[in-house]
Amino acid sequence: MWLLGVLFLNSILACLCSDDFIHRWNSFKTLHNKTYSNPEENSRRMEIFRRNVDMVAEHNARYARGETLSYLGINRFSDMEGHELNGNNLDIADLPLTNRWAPRRRLRRQVDTGIQNIISIDWRQKGVVTSVKNEESCGSSWAFSVVGCVESRQALANGQSPNDLSPQQLVDCDDNDSGCNGGNPYNAMLYMQNSGVEGWSSYPYAGMVQSCRYVASKVVAKVSNVDFIQGDEGEERMRQEVQNNGPIAATVNAASAAFTHYAGGIIADASCPTTINHGVVIVGYGLEGPIPYWIVKNSWGSSWGEQGYFRILRGRNICGINTLSVFADAQ
Repeated sequence: MWLLGVLFLNSILACLCSDDFIHRWNSFKTLHNKTYSNPEENSRRMEIFRRNVDMVAEHNARYARGETLSYLGINRFSDMEGHELNGNNLDIADLPLTNRWAPRRRLRRQVDTGIQNIISIDWRQKGVVTSVKNEESCGSSWAFSVVGCVESRQALANGQSPNDLSPQQLVDCDDNDSGCNGGNPYNAMLYMQNSGVEGWSSYPYAGMVQSCRYVASKVVAKVSNVDFIQGDEGEERMRQEVQNNGPIAATVNAASAAFTHYAGGIIADASCPTTINHGVVIVGYGLEGPIPYWIVKNSWGSSWGEQGYFRILRGRNICGINTLSVFADAQ
């Protein structure tokens, strides 16, 4: 069914005449509330959009032929060039992690999953993952990634439904990170270990940096035993951590068109850069036939990807997925 849908989409894209394209362009601007400063900028953006429409059609033709495992679609990034995203939604700061930063390793508490080394797990199905959020134009994925991890870890620890926690508190109050201009997930987790974090309802998301309004008495989640896994430790340790203890904050390179325009399937492009620039939450893993993948929660809204999630090939460091993951115990 997905294959038929992709073929149908490509047939439409290939047959766009000028009037059809103008209508599609105007519909795109309306849907995503796009406005431009002058007619020249509108024309420039329309040409970028046209190139991205062609790129999506070409990629999806490859998907239909079985040459790639993911398919693409038009979304709010389709009037942007790849390099522009580095000033918008791509925001992981430099990671000054060395061996001297590493906390003492330990045998971590295990969550009862029924069996050891299970083939697949999806923590969404266990009711401990909150809804997909949208960071908007603020580069705050680093905050959403660690908050998403803690939401699920707290729910598992307490045996209750997860609380929506406040990434805005980190954006405003974490002085070791840079608000909408990027952050380090490890620093962010250490901030929560020191200060705790309020709920979304008491400290809602604004999509911009504001003055810090943190109130200690309103904290609803705390963390301890902050830990991380770096690339040379491998994705198998990441898998064990996700299985045994719950979702983890992770990092990827999200600058490629194949990522920003992702609509479904498994991202498996070995040419995707591995220099990380975006924070996400790994909420599970599985197999599609013989192909292993991660299940990953993004912060670009539920209309992006697979209802706000993406799947990415596991075990090959695609898009730098094993470069850094961060997690902690939560209560």
